[in-house]
Amino acid sequence: MSSYSLTKSLSLNQVEALIGDSTPSADGERVTIDMTDVEWIDVGALLLLLVWIRMLKNERRDINLRLPNFNSQRKARDFLKKWNFERALQEALKTDIANVLEPDQISYFEAPLEFYTDSKISEEYGPLKILKSRNLLEIVPLTSLSDDGNEFVSKEKINQIADSLALESVVPIIQSSIQCSREWAERFGSVLIYQALLNTFEHPNANMGFLSIAKKPNPPGIAGGRLVIAVADNGETISSTIADAYSIDERARTHLQKIDSKDDSDSYKLHSNRVVYATWKETSRKPPEENPQRGMGLFYLRNLTSEVGGEVIIRCENSSVKFRSKHNPIEGKPDNSPRQVPHLSRGNIIRISIPLCH
Repeated sequence: MSSYSLTKSLSLNQVEALIGDSTPSADGERVTIDMTDVEWIDVGALLLLLVWIRMLKNERRDINLRLPNFNSQRKARDFLKKWNFERALQEALKTDIANVLEPDQISYFEAPLEFYTDSKISEEYGPLKILKSRNLLEIVPLTSLSDDGNEFVSKEKINQIADSLALESVVPIIQSSIQCSREWAERFGSVLIYQALLNTFEHPNANMGFLSIAKKPNPPGIAGGRLVIAVADNGETISSTIADAYSIDERARTHLQKIDSKDDSDSYKLHSNRVVYATWKETSRKPPEENPQRGMGLFYLRNLTSEVGGEVIIRCENSSVKFRSKHNPIEGKPDNSPRQVPHLSRGNIIRISIPLCH
C-alpha cells in the first residue's frame, strides 16, 4: 500500500511533489491520499490532483481518499462543496465516490455551507461577493457522451460554458476589479475563457476535462488578490502535439535554445521549448489549409493575460513554464526559467492568474 499526505496549503508545488513521490505498482495496489490537514486550496492544484487520480484509476489502482477534517478544516470543506468537487471526483473515477471515501466521510458534502453563499446575488456587492455566490465557478466537466457511449471533450459544451461563464461571472469581476470599460472586459473575458477551453478541445484523445475559477486572497493586511482560472485535461500533451511543427519551423531553430532530444536529462527543456513555441502567433499542429485561424489560442491567452499584469502557467510532460509578458518574436527563453516537474505522459494544466485591485 502507498500513502501520500497533503499539508496545509494544497498548491501546484505540493501536488507535483506528491506525483513525484509516487511509484508504479501492480494492479489493485491501494493508494491512500490524505487531505486531512488541508486548510487552503488552489483550484489549479485541485484539477491537477484530479488528473493524477484519473491516471491512478486507469492503472487499476485501488484509491482511498481522506478529505479535509470535517470539523477543524471547515473552510476547506466548504471550498470543496461549493466548487462541486464531489461531482468532479465522480467524473474522474467513474464510480460512486462512496467507494473511495472513508466510511465516516460518506455524508461529507451534505452539510450546509458556512463560508460561501449558496444563491446568486446582485453584482453591485463587488467581485468577492460575486465569486462566493456564482455557481458557474464550480469545477465544470467539459465532456459529453458520444453515440457509442464513449466520453470526449465537446466543442458544443465548450461554446455553451464559455458564453455563460464569461458574461455572467468573469466580465463583471474583471470590470469591477481592474477598472476597465465594459467593452474591454467583455472582449478580454470572452476571449480568455473561450481560448482556454478551446485549447483543451484541441488535445487529441482527451476524455476528461475540467474548468474552475476562484479568488486567491493576498496575505492579511494587503488589499486585493488574484483571480485564478484553471483548465485541465487528460489528452495528449501540448508538447507532443506540437512536436512535428516545432521540428521543422525555422523560427524555433533560430530563436529557441537548441536541445539534444536524445538527452533524457534535458527532456524537460525540450518540452519547455515546445510549450514556449506553442504560445507564438500562428503556431499549430494543423496545416494552414485545415485551419486558417490556427495557432492563436495560447498566443491570445498569453498576450491578454500580460496586458493586465497577470501570468499563465502551462504544465505538461515533465515541464512547467510561467509566462508574464507578451510573446517576443526574438525570444531566447521563457520569461522564467523552465521548471522540471514529475513526468505525466498525458494531460495538460493551464493556470491563469490575474491581479485584482480589491
